[in-house]
Amino acid sequence: MISIEWAKGLGEAGAATLTRWVAANLVGFSYTPAFLKDFGTGSVNGSLWTIPVELQFYLVLPVLMVVLKQRSGRWSLALLVAVGCSLGYQYWLRPILTESMVGAVGRLLLPWLYMFMLGMLMYWRKDWVARWLEGRFLWWLSVYALWITLLLIVGVNTVGNYATPFSLIPLAALVVSGAFTNRKFSYQWLKGNDISYGLYLYHMPVINLVVATNVSRVAWAQLLIVICGTFTLAILSWWFVERPAIRLKSGVDSKEQAVGAGHL
Repeated sequence: MISIEWAKGLGEAGAATLTRWVAANLVGFSYTPAFLKDFGTGSVNGSLWTIPVELQFYLVLPVLMVVLKQRSGRWSLALLVAVGCSLGYQYWLRPILTESMVGAVGRLLLPWLYMFMLGMLMYWRKDWVARWLEGRFLWWLSVYALWITLLLIVGVNTVGNYATPFSLIPLAALVVSGAFTNRKFSYQWLKGNDISYGLYLYHMPVINLVVATNVSRVAWAQLLIVICGTFTLAILSWWFVERPAIRLKSGVDSKEQAVGAGHL
């Protein structure tokens, strides 16, 4: 029997509260209002805290490009500073902050800036990707597994939002290596379809709905519902939202590629 106890809190939501919640999310500020604190795990979609961080990065991106100007020395120094800021946040600042302050500071750009810069560096230095990552997935997988084991032995946290650059930078290398290894296999099986962003967007709402409604008390059945529900929503999102949106920008991409080719 499906429980509807979780829905009682919805009656506490007034028009002003709903307006603030919707408006905040539309401008990229993710938070959970009080009337939804008892829904599922306590957050409708906890994954969306990364959206404000992404928006901040896009605002800072032009400044980074002007200041650093694709110069290896400047990039290396700036990346080291960004990594240091992240380590300082995780090991020094975060332990002394209250829970609410952690939620606020954790949505700021600085603790996570190194991730974006690392991605920019990989895009800029495609020769590095080709030399060190392309076709080396199994090698990186072995190195990553060994490295994570060593981190766990010495007590370095490698899980969730507590993970540090010590584990996330090798993970980035592993993921990119996987993407650039045996690419024909990906094209043959996926045909250019990509539901990864949909999986990121919808998995937590599905999990929360399963938890809140208590649709099943059997663990394997809950897992099956979450997997099927998330993949279904991700596929629908790709076909009816993401793919049509990407097609709208194809003309822009073509112009950019033509301009870029003129500078080669």
